[in-house]
Order: sequence, then C-alpha cells, then structure tokens
Amino acid sequence: MPAPRPKIPAPQPKTSSPWKRAVKWFGGAVLTFLSTVAVMIAFLQGRPWISIEEGYTLDPANPSSALFTIKNTGYYPIVHLDAVCNVNTSPWLSGAGGGGFPIFVDYMGHEDPKTVPCFKFISADGGPGLIQYPKGFNAFKNGATLNITITYGFFGLNFERLRQSQTFHLVTAPGADGNQHWTFR
Repeated sequence: MPAPRPKIPAPQPKTSSPWKRAVKWFGGAVLTFLSTVAVMIAFLQGRPWISIEEGYTLDPANPSSALFTIKNTGYYPIVHLDAVCNVNTSPWLSGAGGGGFPIFVDYMGHEDPKTVPCFKFISADGGPGLIQYPKGFNAFKNGATLNITITYGFFGLNFERLRQSQTFHLVTAPGADGNQHWTFR
C-alpha cells in the first residue's frame, strides 16, 4: 500500500495592495479617455465641411458672372445641396435681392467639385437672370456683397433637423485689371 500523500495546502489568492489596484484602475481610466478622444477626433476629421473658391469668370467686367466652386473637404458624403445667393450690389442699399437653388446637387463625395449656380441669379449684361440690370450699367460698386449659403444633409439622411449649413461672405474689391472681383471677408 502506498504511503499516504501529505496534503498540500491550496494556494492562497494573491491580494494586491491598494496602491497597485489604484494604479491599475487609473491606467484603465486613462486608456478609456484617450480612446474616446481618438474616436471623437476621427469623427470630426471626417465630418462634412465645405470649402469654396472663385473659379472662372464668364465676363471679367461683370462680377455676377463669376463661377464659384465648392468642395466637400470632409470624408463623409453629403446629399441634397441647396444654395441661397443674396446679393447687395451697393453698400448704401440693403437687401437688394436673393435667390435660391433647391437641390442643385444630389450627391457630393470627398473633394468632389461642384459649381454653385449664383451666376444664374443676377445679370448685369442683359442676359438671363432673376435680377436684371441694363447692358453697360455698372451695378457692382466697390463694397457690393454676396452671401452664399449652402445647406446639406449627410450620412445619406435628409431630415430637416439634421441638415447643416455654411454661409460664405464675399465683397467686391477692385482688381489690378480695374474690374471688380469677389474677395472673402
């Protein structure tokens, strides 16, 4: 008969000191906080943001013929873009007029350029436009303003409460060629 084995006491669970538990908890809290901040930064970097730049001018003597190009510099696509163009052709007049262009673009991806149709709004050369000035009449004095508001939905959603908008403020100033040009204020 084999000799009875001596009983080996069960290992006691190791208890860590309160200091070690505090350091472990604090490290976990810091890691959670940094992870949350990183996710928020990634989301904000990708959210839609529109940039605008003046493109070609159909008639250099007529600031109303300037073409403005917008781009979505965010990574999330935007949908159902509306534009509202409000122009004030001289500093001493207020509220000269505005025109809207609902859904002038259905979809805009990252860095996708689109032309804002404000050039269709006003005509200072006798051409088509919602506001007409006679041919040869210089409607744009130094300091005329143009406000372009772009409204859009993102994540493929077009709910009124979720729509975002950005407004761009421009003013005319004389250029080196003697003609009025739009500058951003």
